[in-house]
This record gives sequence, C-alpha cells and structure tokens, in this order.
Amino acid sequence: MISQKKLSTYAWVLVYYTLFVIVWGAWVRISHSGDGCGKSWPLCDGVLFPKDAEAKTWIEYFHRLTSGIYGLVVIHLFYLNQKFFPTKTLQRVFGFSTLILMIIEAALGAALVLKGLVGENATIFRLVVMTLHQINSLLLVGSTVALAWVTAKDPIYQWDLKKLFLHRGLLFLFIFIPATGAWAALSNTLFPSTDLLQGLADDFSSDSPWILKLRILHPLLATGFCIYWSYFFWNQSEETQDPKVKKSSQYLAAFFVAALGFGALTLISLSPVWMKLVHLIMAQLLWILLTSYVMTSLLSTKR
Repeated sequence: MISQKKLSTYAWVLVYYTLFVIVWGAWVRISHSGDGCGKSWPLCDGVLFPKDAEAKTWIEYFHRLTSGIYGLVVIHLFYLNQKFFPTKTLQRVFGFSTLILMIIEAALGAALVLKGLVGENATIFRLVVMTLHQINSLLLVGSTVALAWVTAKDPIYQWDLKKLFLHRGLLFLFIFIPATGAWAALSNTLFPSTDLLQGLADDFSSDSPWILKLRILHPLLATGFCIYWSYFFWNQSEETQDPKVKKSSQYLAAFFVAALGFGALTLISLSPVWMKLVHLIMAQLLWILLTSYVMTSLLSTKR
C-alpha cells in the first residue's frame, strides 16, 4: 500500500503537472490552434491519432493528450485518497473537490471546441466560457494544492471556518485578476496592438470592438490588488510569531511586487508570446503560494 509521504508527493507532482497543462492550453489559444482538431471531441478530427497533420493540429492534440492523462491521474489520486483516509476528513473533501473541478474543466474545454469558440471567434459566449474556464482552472489548482497540504497531515475533521471566511476571505478576491486576465488575453489574441499608445486609445474608442474595451480592466485591477496585497503580506510578516507564516508572507509580498513589475513590462512590450506565457506561470505560482499561505495559517491553528 502506498505510504502517506508518497501520496503527498504524488499530489504535489499533480499540482505542477496541472500548471503545465494550463500553460500549454494558453499556447493553444495564443497560437490560434484551438480548431486544430476540428469540432470533434475528445477525438482529433474523428480519429484517435492524427496523421500527416499541420502544426496547429499537433499543438491541440498534445493538449488533449496531456489533459486526458491529467484526468486519469486525478481519478487515480482520488481513489488512493479514498482508501487511505477515513470518511468525513478534509483529505477526502479536497480529493472530491479536485475530481469535480477536473470534470468541470474538461466540460468547459469540450464546450469551447464543440461550440466553435476558438480561432477568430469573438462572441460574448466565447468570453463567458473562457472566463469560467479560467476561474475553474484557478479553483482546480487551489484545490489540488490544498489536497497536497492536507495529505501530508494526520486526518483533519474540521477547521475554524469563521476564521477562514472572515479573516482570509479577502484573499479569494484574487480570483478576479485571472478572470479579467482572460478578457485581456482574448482581446490581445484577436486584436493585437502594434503600438502602446494606439492600443490605449483603442481601449477607450467608441469605434473599437466591445472586447477591446474590457482589456483595460485587467491591468487596473491587478495593479490595485498587487499593491494592496504586497502591503498586507509585509505587515503580516512583521506581526506574526509563527515562523512558517512569516516566511510565506515575505515570499508573497515579494512575489506580488515581482508579478506587478513583470506585468507592467509585458504591457509595455505589447505582450510578446514568451512574456504572455511567463506572465501566466507567475500568476499560477502566485496562486499556489497564496493557497499555501492560507493552508499554513489554518493548519497551524486547526482545532
């Protein structure tokens, strides 16, 4: 039987594999490869393995392949988690939530393909599904991180939920950053700017497509939140007596500043592909750190 240490390691491997699948999914959108397998799903152009296909087909096929493997890994981890921990423990709760969020993620990905919400599609329906896809992927990563944390602990039956929602609830506002990030990403993919000042003018022009008018919300929201949270976590590091919480607070304060700086450079540089991908990776790593901070705080004070 698998040991608890190996089970926890397995869960952490899944966290970073999740990150890889998400980043590759972003590359599918950036490279306009979302229609690479046509409108068939989960098969690619109606076949299990495409032959003599163009580049965008292989990009989309690899995403489906890695996503399929991901789904099997989540199911396997859920099965092991159910066998290892007693009923009504938080270990089982996060195992179940990770499984459900994975299924929702697959359904949203299928909807993008089957409804033709890929390529040059600029409808409100695509934006809605993409936003839900982005939010769900964030929740999926958060649930997997939480699962990895609790898997390393003895069975946990309850937390101080009042503390979680009243004192840590503000942290979950982070979810609005990637939500608006999905709007900015889609608008930049469909209508890339070649000049920074002209791009800003387009954001406020009455003649611009509706989706361009939404992208300014992401840098504005991200700037405000990053400044607030860097200040918040620096204060936390000064006030706490818990060395683990102090360390994670310092990391978060520094990472929020770094993410804000890199985001500004990405905007000024007109979002080259490599910076888009690094920007996404930084956002996901920031979310992993943020979730880990919450888990550290709660596990150190569980009752």
